[in-house]
Amino acid sequence: MASFVADWADGTRIVWRSVTWEEYRRFRSRIKAKPLGASLEIYEAVLLHGPPLDQVPAGVCSYIAQAVMASNPFSGNYDDVKRSLDVNRHNLASSWLVTAKALICHIFDYTFEEVDKWDADKFFERLVQAEFIAGKPLEPAKPKPQKKKSAGGDLFQQEREQSDKDRKPLTRAQQMVMDRAGGEADQSDDKPEKLKRPLTHAQKMTLDRIQKSRRGA
Repeated sequence: MASFVADWADGTRIVWRSVTWEEYRRFRSRIKAKPLGASLEIYEAVLLHGPPLDQVPAGVCSYIAQAVMASNPFSGNYDDVKRSLDVNRHNLASSWLVTAKALICHIFDYTFEEVDKWDADKFFERLVQAEFIAGKPLEPAKPKPQKKKSAGGDLFQQEREQSDKDRKPLTRAQQMVMDRAGGEADQSDDKPEKLKRPLTHAQKMTLDRIQKSRRGA
C-alpha cells in the first residue's frame, strides 16, 4: 500500500497511506454530506505517523483528505484511471524483478505479499520452476555500455533509444505470461506452436508439487 509524507513549517511531519476501494466508496459518500467530519475520519483512518486527531488542526485534516480523495483512480474518472494505468504499466515494463514476481504469482497462485517475504534463494528457485512450467526463460535485459555523445548528437535521444531496447525483452515476457501461462484460451494461428501445447507431464508434476507444498504450509 502506498504511503505519503508531508512536512509543515512548524516541524510537523505526517505520514499517511492510500485508501482501499472499500474505504474510498465509504468516504466519498460521507464527504459530500459532512466534509469536515469526513476529513477528520479520513485522517484518523489513514494516519501512519504524526500527531493524533485531537492535536492536529482541522486544516491539516482537510489537506490530507483532499490528497487522499482527489484524483483517486477508484473514482472511475477516465483521466485518473488512465494515469494510474500508465504509471503502473511503465513500472512493470521497467523492472525485470516485478515481471518475474508476476510470473511466479501467475503460475503458482501466490500473492505479491507472500512473495515479498521470501529470501533470494526461494524467489529464484520458484522463478526457475515457473519458467519450466511456462516453457520459456524470463531473461533479464543485459545493460549495454552508454554511448558517448557525438558531435551534434542528442544524448537524451540516445538514452530514450537505449531504454526502449532494454524494455523489449520484458514486453515479450509479459506476452509469454499471457499466451503460455495464462491458459489455453488464446489459440490463434499466429502464436508460436510451442505456446499452444498443453503442459508436459514433467511440467504438470512440478506445478502439482508446488501447489501441494503450499497447501501443506
